Amino acid sequence: MTIRKIVVPVHGHAGDRERLIAAGAVAARLSARIEAVFLRHDPREALPFATGYIAKDIADQFTDALKAEDDAAEAQAKATLEELSSDPRLAGVEFASFPGPLEETVVRRARCADLVAASPYRPDEFADIRRVRDAALFDSGRPVLIAPPAAPSVVGNRCLVAWDGSAVAARAVEASLPLLSNAEEVNVLVVETDGPRIRDTEEIVEYLDLHGADAEIVRAPLQGTIGATMVAQTEALQADLLIMGAYGHAWLREHMLGGTTRYVMLETRTAVLMAH
Repeated sequence: MTIRKIVVPVHGHAGDRERLIAAGAVAARLSARIEAVFLRHDPREALPFATGYIAKDIADQFTDALKAEDDAAEAQAKATLEELSSDPRLAGVEFASFPGPLEETVVRRARCADLVAASPYRPDEFADIRRVRDAALFDSGRPVLIAPPAAPSVVGNRCLVAWDGSAVAARAVEASLPLLSNAEEVNVLVVETDGPRIRDTEEIVEYLDLHGADAEIVRAPLQGTIGATMVAQTEALQADLLIMGAYGHAWLREHMLGGTTRYVMLETRTAVLMAH
């Protein structure tokens, strides 16, 4: 596969800049184009009960207020794009605004692209950022690039593949092949635990070699948790992109109890390419 189109949801809130710059770093490396997508709210999602004259009056007031809020946020998103337009990696970004519902719309845009940029998980994050990220991860069928908290200048030069032999890890490897084949350094990380030995490590390295990625295996002892070990190895190897499967276990269990995916999104300072 190739990566020719990257969708970046913009909200007119914190995180837009980092998502755009991370996407720009990937786009420059792969000659891809970026579509910045502003998603407007559908008031019918919040007001399904609006029947009768009084309810309609309330609904109209709510709709007007929501439109004003969306207009202001869209203007801010455009201002951020204008601010970044001096960066040659972002000079040709295409901007489009679409009506909601948010989840449905981002999934439709993502399915007509190769990659979606999203923000990492934060406990106090803007609700729409969470909704859009989760929809992209679980329902789009496309890989998701998690932008780090600090906008990166380079993404994909030094790649670290977290390998556990799972289906989601295999999907992440396949999705990242265009980046891996252009990287200067590729390492395949295997976290050594007391559990069963991870299979197919040598085979995945051979597979990467067939696609032009000269990879080395890094075996690391468990440091607290798998997520903590992955983050520590990413920093130790100075990788600028971590590639991993997302939510390999039941999502509800991971959401309630933590899990590797959530830990990495909370703690990493590096861009992460995830596939579910």
